[in-house]
Amino acid sequence: MSDASYNANVYTKQGSTELVVDSSGLITVEGTLSISTGGTQTINGTQTISTGATQTVNGTLAMGSSATFQHAAIVETTGVNINNSGYSFVGSTTGTTVQLYTLDAPATGGVKYIYCSNASATGFVNVETGSTAITFGETTDAHFLRFNAAEEAVTLVAASTLKWTLVGNVGAVAVTTSVT
Repeated sequence: MSDASYNANVYTKQGSTELVVDSSGLITVEGTLSISTGGTQTINGTQTISTGATQTVNGTLAMGSSATFQHAAIVETTGVNINNSGYSFVGSTTGTTVQLYTLDAPATGGVKYIYCSNASATGFVNVETGSTAITFGETTDAHFLRFNAAEEAVTLVAASTLKWTLVGNVGAVAVTTSVT
């Protein structure tokens, strides 16, 4: 709650070292925001990290019991690489055409969710690693995920910069060596 003795949306509390941002205030960091060891960042609202920005936590990120963490959910298009984290929706818009999507290289420890909204046995959807050096799982030539039904989904974890590990498979998403 804002201190009524001030009219500013962002202010230092009188007689304190505390910076206050009320519900209509905004802090924009255009460089680096550093919180030293033992320091605390408390957010009782929304924190948005813009596209292209990075937040690195070299310690503990604690979220309260009512807190939520949301990834952007993106409806993907072929011809544009799929980001290596967050939620992506893929699908085939025609019954007999195979759709091919390319997933960005994994970043170790990253998590990726892919949901297929529409596919069939003849109009299936493939997601490829984009490089013969990058695999899905242990098979050295497994570079494709094949979705052949609507509502299939996978959860991937980047085991390294060269390997995606499937930790969840809803439906019958296949790990394959080719697009056919």
